[in-house]
Amino acid sequence: MNKKILENLEKTDSKDVLRNKKRIEIASTIAILSENKKIREENISIIKKEQNKDGFWLEYSYEKEEEGVGYYGAIPTCFCILALIDDYKKNKDKESLDSAIKACDYLYSQEKNGYFLKASINKTDVINTNLMCALALIETSKVMNKKSRRNEIYVSAAARTIRRSINSQHLNGAYPYTSYGLTVPFLYHPMTLALLIRLSNYFNDSYLEYSILKGIRYLKRIIRKNGSINWDK
Repeated sequence: MNKKILENLEKTDSKDVLRNKKRIEIASTIAILSENKKIREENISIIKKEQNKDGFWLEYSYEKEEEGVGYYGAIPTCFCILALIDDYKKNKDKESLDSAIKACDYLYSQEKNGYFLKASINKTDVINTNLMCALALIETSKVMNKKSRRNEIYVSAAARTIRRSINSQHLNGAYPYTSYGLTVPFLYHPMTLALLIRLSNYFNDSYLEYSILKGIRYLKRIIRKNGSINWDK
């Protein structure tokens, strides 16, 4: 990472002045990317402290008009899991692993046929959200006891999620925003593609590889050779 960007990141306060609360999405990012051990530990501590007793983390809106009451959110929960697993890999802190497993158990309880409940007040079947949950489960399974029952169910849930995602791909290679949806917001196609590429490291699946290839071809038709986006397309 660029040194200047990293320095600015490490100076960032994870507190949201609008809500007067810690934003665990920011704390998770700092915990993973910072090269300063003290800063990493401070943000991991925030993550652990803010975990709900059921295992998830609350999501808060950034809008002034929205209520200041938090609710279960899959994305912040995934960010926290990934940060905790990263911490476990670096420090072998069992408390971080236990916290991640507790969160994964909650995510798993919200999964059905590769769809994860996005949030307690938003049930939208969003592909990149589903894949983020799959990634959090897979990354946790990789550091667990291979004979663990959880290891098997986490990997199975991730596999179902991948299948659901690529079954939603359009004939032209585009990934829609929601499973089996019609709209393809440009931001979400590369997000979905990147997550599938990451997950393909754990699954030897020709159907998945072909889906990724189609997704890359679609992206190449929109990205010019100089790297700019052809918005007309």
